[in-house]
Amino acid sequence: MNNVIILKRQNEELMLRFQFAARKYYNTAETLDIWIWVVCFIAWLTILLPSSGIWDTVALCISTVMDIAAFILFWQLSENIKRASSLRAYFDAYVLNIDLERY
Repeated sequence: MNNVIILKRQNEELMLRFQFAARKYYNTAETLDIWIWVVCFIAWLTILLPSSGIWDTVALCISTVMDIAAFILFWQLSENIKRASSLRAYFDAYVLNIDLERY
């Protein structure tokens, strides 16, 4: 395959849309990663709450909610990365005409 064909294929409307969608998924995954760190930091801060009666329960509840939130955010991050990488893989297969039958 020569460079002219590759250049033409990679600039087709549909392929540009695939690239845009993949970039959006990756950007969303990056934002989710930041939020996961924030949630984990909040869960870590619950260790610093005073250790007495009601505060133990509050710290446990906050920590549990933050852990569940981190799990959900991580799952969403993984799904976004899978979608983006699938789009990129199809783009590469189409543009370079490599194993296109797989898609």
